[in-house]
Amino acid sequence: MENIKCNCKRTKCLKNYCECFSKGIYCNNCKCNICLNNEKNIEKIQKARQILYIKSQSKTNINDNIFCKCTKNNCQRKYCKCYKNKFTCNKNCKCVSCKNIEKNESLQNISLKLNEINYINHKRERDFDNNYQKIKSQK
Repeated sequence: MENIKCNCKRTKCLKNYCECFSKGIYCNNCKCNICLNNEKNIEKIQKARQILYIKSQSKTNINDNIFCKCTKNNCQRKYCKCYKNKFTCNKNCKCVSCKNIEKNESLQNISLKLNEINYINHKRERDFDNNYQKIKSQK
């Protein structure tokens, strides 16, 4: 198991932002402030997990309503809406170089094709914007 160390400042290690909490382990030798993710606070940890579970159930379970537009993080950071909500990226996503895809080989191939298309479209949009800015500045 990898050595996970968080450095939470405000969450008291009771939110999914905390790497230890989100992996289901107690903080150990971390750099966090006012940590409550330890054996002494089992009741608080359970209550925090229940609250997060209730919040996740109140959201729709269909991941088609959640989509991302990631361009640099390969959909593997907490900035990605899909990754953050523990969904794989879907057909509504406009991500580039996505690595948050299905494990099923045929679906993975489809996802990779969509990534290529999204990358080309993103590049075209960026080139268009750059050309537009050049033309605009020449006037």
